[in-house]
Amino acid sequence: MNQLTQPQRTHYAWIDVLRIIAISLMVLAHACDGYVAKFDTNRVAFLSGTFLGGLARSCVPLFVMITGALFS
Repeated sequence: MNQLTQPQRTHYAWIDVLRIIAISLMVLAHACDGYVAKFDTNRVAFLSGTFLGGLARSCVPLFVMITGALFS
């Protein structure tokens, strides 16, 4: 009887760090949405929410790159 063996999976700690960063950026991006909605009442809140939200949106390609790194 032939036993099928699973290939040994390696664990990359740097990918875990990237996941933590990407998750934190995702939370920040969603938290900025409330400030962007105040565009007619508070200009400073709108501009800071737009700026930080725009920087935090880099989490989406970061998630895609993590997925691609784990597929190979």
